[in-house]
Amino acid sequence: MAVDVGARIPHLQYLTQQDRDKVRGFFDRYQDRIVYATDMGIGPGSDPEKTKASQHEVWLADWKYFVTDETLTSPHVNGEFKGLKLSKKIIDKFYRGNAVKWFKLN
Repeated sequence: MAVDVGARIPHLQYLTQQDRDKVRGFFDRYQDRIVYATDMGIGPGSDPEKTKASQHEVWLADWKYFVTDETLTSPHVNGEFKGLKLSKKIIDKFYRGNAVKWFKLN
């Protein structure tokens, strides 16, 4: 079984407030089964440049959460939480490697 984190990142951030080590352990244990994703899209009549800028902001905030140990905030979570600072090995799988493997991309 495999999962993506699309629309679930605020849940992970909330759980990070409660037990950061447990969330980090989850990514370590299931690193071959998790892929980065969002539920963002472009709707009819959307301004492509505004959409691109908005999606970049979301991606950057997500990246900071997964890659750094900065103290962060989110409009979807009450209070602060610390980034996960996942290892490069896990990040590479999460953001690219697992998708390449699962979808047989070259």
